[in-house]
Amino acid sequence: MLGPLAEIQAKVERSLKNRAIVLRKMTEVLYSCEDRGLRFEILMEHVQGHLHTIKFKRLEGSWWAYKKLTVAITDDIQSSEVMVR
Repeated sequence: MLGPLAEIQAKVERSLKNRAIVLRKMTEVLYSCEDRGLRFEILMEHVQGHLHTIKFKRLEGSWWAYKKLTVAITDDIQSSEVMVR
């Protein structure tokens, strides 16, 4: 999941919106998210050049729910990469 920041942001926002997850943009690269007692952050981290990747951080809630949700979001992002190409 490497790509330009704007592309990564659009894919993450689309996935969160489709899943009805409350999203608050804290900075250009940090989102605070909430879904049924689960709170987590998504950080778009610079790798090199114009490439960025995402990192998840659980703040509160069930580990199991967090794992299921982050895997689902990651799958959404990767499947949208396949459809774009």
